Amino acid sequence: MHSRSINGWKWAFLTLIGVLVLGCVLIFFLFSSAAGDSGDTGSQGGSTNGEFQEYFTVQATTGQLNQLLQEEAASEQVDIQFSGSTAEVTAGIDFLGRTIEAAMQFETEAVEDGNLLLTLDRVSVGAFSLPNQQAMSLLASQADFPEAVEVDTQNQQIRIRMNQITIGDDYSLRVERFQPEKDDIVFNVGK
Repeated sequence: MHSRSINGWKWAFLTLIGVLVLGCVLIFFLFSSAAGDSGDTGSQGGSTNGEFQEYFTVQATTGQLNQLLQEEAASEQVDIQFSGSTAEVTAGIDFLGRTIEAAMQFETEAVEDGNLLLTLDRVSVGAFSLPNQQAMSLLASQADFPEAVEVDTQNQQIRIRMNQITIGDDYSLRVERFQPEKDDIVFNVGK
């Protein structure tokens, strides 16, 4: 029988990969603890007084945000695109055997509390424009929104409460800057 020889390069490669992964994890924890220390004198590992404690920042371009939204909305048959400071949501509505395109345009704004505010600019179904007030009332009564989305029909606005959207182990988001027209989109991730 053949005796199995140990391939030295294989073990060297696996050891190198292990060291690199361990190094990346160590660097991540060092940076995340440094971000926690640079703020106020809050407690470690999360804030006990209800204030947001930032762990790291995520920067994205408008193209990256559009790609992420397309991937997430693909199963919903909805298209969401940012162009300049405008967000456009389009969807096909089946009516009498034909698909009619419905579109809503919103002006976007990051508000001071870290949330995102969308103000309705226009609504169209096919070639027809609809009154914004009635369209928002219909949207609020017919659509099933998550708890983090608040529809204000009076002011024709949708507030996305980013701090109520949880990721992983109770991490949440806050919008620091949201200027898609300048490719400047910055989110803070923390607890």
